[in-house]
Amino acid sequence: MFKKLSRKSDGAVLAENAFFAGTWFDRLRGMIGRKFAAAPFDAMVFERCNAIHCCWMQEAIDVLFVTPELEVIKVCHGVKPWRFARTSGKNADTIELPAGTLQQFAVKAGDHLEWK
Repeated sequence: MFKKLSRKSDGAVLAENAFFAGTWFDRLRGMIGRKFAAAPFDAMVFERCNAIHCCWMQEAIDVLFVTPELEVIKVCHGVKPWRFARTSGKNADTIELPAGTLQQFAVKAGDHLEWK
């Protein structure tokens, strides 16, 4: 499933084709062995996920932790391979994006996003 992710306040499009990792295998693999530049999607979404790892990944990524209502809880810029990111939000979803995306759009905690 692919969806467009944008910020409610100004309509800035963070991802044109966000991929929802819905199967066990998709969640297990995530971005391992993939690069956003070569993927058919520009974001990967993990529902009910408050921590990620970047083990075996090939590039740094930006990570957003959001509530089920898509309010940004935490922003992590340029998480490098072999690093971890997490939030204390128990009902958080995680959105992984190409490194630099969150800085480009000045995404910050408290922003509200939406799927289109």
